[in-house]
Amino acid sequence: MKKALITFALLMVTLNSIAQTKDKKEMLWGVNLGTNINLFNQEKYLNEKGLAPGLLIGINFETPINEKWLFKTGVNFVTKRNKADKSFTNINTNESGSFTKTVNQRNISIPLLLKHNIKQSGFYLNVGTVFYYQFNEKISLKGDISSSDTINETVLDTGLSFGIGKKVKISANDYLNIELRNDLDVLTLQNKEYNIKTNILNFMVTYNLN
Repeated sequence: MKKALITFALLMVTLNSIAQTKDKKEMLWGVNLGTNINLFNQEKYLNEKGLAPGLLIGINFETPINEKWLFKTGVNFVTKRNKADKSFTNINTNESGSFTKTVNQRNISIPLLLKHNIKQSGFYLNVGTVFYYQFNEKISLKGDISSSDTINETVLDTGLSFGIGKKVKISANDYLNIELRNDLDVLTLQNKEYNIKTNILNFMVTYNLN
């Protein structure tokens, strides 16, 4: 409960900051849709290096600081997925088999970024921090062993976020942002574990609604 309140407070502060700047400068907003590749590094998944695409969908907010810099944030639903083929041998019967283990972690992410426009090229850079609030984890086994388990334990993490993007005009008044962003999920806030837990490479497209 405490972790959920921390995440909610962070979200309220972020949206309040955006609202306060709305009357002073133009606020840009849009919808995000994308996918990601996630490398787990938690101790319980160290030997499971399989890749599986995840989902990213959410809302993006930007407000200008000056001609080259913008403050960028948003709220996204993100799945982190891992898929690994494994084998086993029963020491009692000497029977062997294989199965596929899939881990699916569901998160709410809130990035807090600085966006730098690279002259008039349409390219831009992002750098900042990101918060991940994991509210659900599902582990399933399929093959010679089959099972499914859902863990509703909540985890609040933060880390570094950086990437590059390109603004693409699609009509006189509409444009897309096509972006590649890497999130290093470093720190679990509740127990101060300093280690790279996940490395998430996000590919997303933002349709701007202004």
